[in-house]
Amino acid sequence: MKKLAVVIFLRERAVLAVPRPYNGLACVYRPDVAPTETVRIVPVISIDSWLLPHDDYWQNYATLRPSSKVPVGAATFIPGDRAIYMPGGWSRPERQRGLKMLHEGLHAYDRLIRKRHMPKPRWRRERNAEYLVVRVLRAIGGQAFTDYLDTLISEVASQYASSGERFCFRLPFSRQDDPPLDHLLWPALSPAFRRDRALEVERCAVAHFYEVRYGAKALAHYGAYVRTNHWEPDDDVGLTSQSVAA
Repeated sequence: MKKLAVVIFLRERAVLAVPRPYNGLACVYRPDVAPTETVRIVPVISIDSWLLPHDDYWQNYATLRPSSKVPVGAATFIPGDRAIYMPGGWSRPERQRGLKMLHEGLHAYDRLIRKRHMPKPRWRRERNAEYLVVRVLRAIGGQAFTDYLDTLISEVASQYASSGERFCFRLPFSRQDDPPLDHLLWPALSPAFRRDRALEVERCAVAHFYEVRYGAKALAHYGAYVRTNHWEPDDDVGLTSQSVAA
């Protein structure tokens, strides 16, 4: 199971690191893992806003100011650093933080374990990471969550039919406080918590809709959805093997 492989990878390869000016890192290496084989976990905390230069990129993670370019609660894997950066004051629910670490952990796993055999281009890896989180959420929520997603199929289908070339499902505001979500996912204790939770529901609802409508071809359709809505510039420089679909 991919999620178990990622968890084992993080357990066996992760080391703690702290940021230094201009993308420098100071790492606490493990005696059982070669430094070049590690993945660095970098919690960027609020005091780093005083230690880092004012124009350092990771200032966006260290501070919780409204002008931050990085949404509070986000984490990012940076291939060149072999590091997963986590923002200071990470005030999201524990379950959501774990899911985000799993998402970024898969990106690290692809880079450090699969290497030239990792899925390419980049949107395929993003699709796989999102779908991994979808599967975990459905496993956590069980049949009750699947039943809840069934209630959203008509709304997803309606938005899909009227979307034209670009389909991006949005959970209606009237559904964002549905009582089952508090125990199936996590309580929406703030507007930010509510929006983050709605985003996960949207992804699960789209994946579920594609599975109901397209069966075995659902993953391909979800990949197109990710490519349309969450695509970022590719970072496969130096990786010349042919694209793979897995």
